[in-house]
Amino acid sequence: MLSYQSGDSCFSTIVAGDLGMRLNFFMDVFGGGSSTEALIGLAMGAIEAGMCSSVVIFRSMNGYSGVRIGGTGVSAAQPVEGDALHARPYGWSSAGQKFSPSFMRHMYEFGTTPEQAAMVKVAHSRHASNNPKALYKKRVTVEDVVSSRMVCAPLHLLDCCLETDNATALVVTSADRARDCRHV
Repeated sequence: MLSYQSGDSCFSTIVAGDLGMRLNFFMDVFGGGSSTEALIGLAMGAIEAGMCSSVVIFRSMNGYSGVRIGGTGVSAAQPVEGDALHARPYGWSSAGQKFSPSFMRHMYEFGTTPEQAAMVKVAHSRHASNNPKALYKKRVTVEDVVSSRMVCAPLHLLDCCLETDNATALVVTSADRARDCRHV
């Protein structure tokens, strides 16, 4: 079992215990972004080395009801310590704050406009409006996004994602074993 998080998820051993599983291989990675791709590579290596026959890679977050990167939720009152000492005192605690310099550089180098970036939210809001379980179903326009308050230049409030409770899992196994699995 493999997982990744930024201090906002649960550990593999906790999930395995809750599921009644005894793990012979696990690792919890603190990271994000391309962590999934790295964990898939590790899972493939563990299977090829014979350490296990299948590996579950998961990510779970309780950003709406509990703790999320940036110190929101129940962790907001916790003291600043560890790696947070390098960024949090300067206001860099959310994903938007951490990625805004890179995004601003991209805009500079490639001429990306705020209106082009807003199209991401417009598309997501269209999909959410068709989902009965969506937390925020209102469709937004490019104008709605670029006129929402600035959070951290060049990101507006509606450029940022909603914090939700969610989880996902990916099972990695050999091609031979996958062929033998029941397909539903």
